[in-house]
Amino acid sequence: MWHAQPEAKENSGHGRDTLCASLPIGLPSFITSHYPPAVARIRIAATKEIKEGKTITFSFTRDERPQEGFVGRFKGKLFAYENTCRHIPLTLDYGDNRFFDSKGETLICQTHGAVYEPDTGLCTRGPCAGASLFALEIVEEDGGVWFTGSPEKELD
Repeated sequence: MWHAQPEAKENSGHGRDTLCASLPIGLPSFITSHYPPAVARIRIAATKEIKEGKTITFSFTRDERPQEGFVGRFKGKLFAYENTCRHIPLTLDYGDNRFFDSKGETLICQTHGAVYEPDTGLCTRGPCAGASLFALEIVEEDGGVWFTGSPEKELD
């Protein structure tokens, strides 16, 4: 959370703190290396490409490591999760982009048979019942679906 600084302090001269007098009120006077870097948006697909009961995988990077996510549509609403089972960290699909069951009602881990709710990511049956998939932030804009970042993971 950003807090207003009531008064500017002098530069410490150590090279890590930089005086930023032009920042608006409500932002810190000092910018240091502990602030997270901005995440570049990644275009996943055109909105019309993500049909009801279908998914599309995409790649992104977290902590300099490649990751995979998937976006889908369920009951008209978009969702996005990391492509990682909560039982054992393996992909839910076998690289074939199949996440939904044959009826298009639940997401299935093809390795363990764990069953997840598409709209919440909650595992309702299987070895990780009660755990949830890690949601990813997406936005629908300008006729496309964009990955905007991945929130901090909260472990159960």
